[in-house]
Amino acid sequence: MALVPIPEAARHFDVSAPTIRNYIGRGLFPVYLPEGKRGGALVDIDEAAAALAEHGLPKPYAERGGFGPGAQVVRLAHDAAATLPPMSDEQAARAAALLRAGGAR
Repeated sequence: MALVPIPEAARHFDVSAPTIRNYIGRGLFPVYLPEGKRGGALVDIDEAAAALAEHGLPKPYAERGGFGPGAQVVRLAHDAAATLPPMSDEQAARAAALLRAGGAR
């Protein structure tokens, strides 16, 4: 039994925490509430994996088009963003103009 908090289970399956709670509410797998702890809901990763394999694991965010059907989503390692170079003044100004205009068109 590998008990983890709901947010960690969500990251493991690349879904949202509300999706995990939805599945718990549908009775696909149980939630464990340790006595005396508030907000300490836990999920057994192995039970969740078995239930999701049986019922079909939802597609990860990127595959569901969460950013739009033409989006190119590149997954970065947790600390990769820290190694990205800063934007130039021109890039920052262009990004600000796009935001003011309501995004790229």
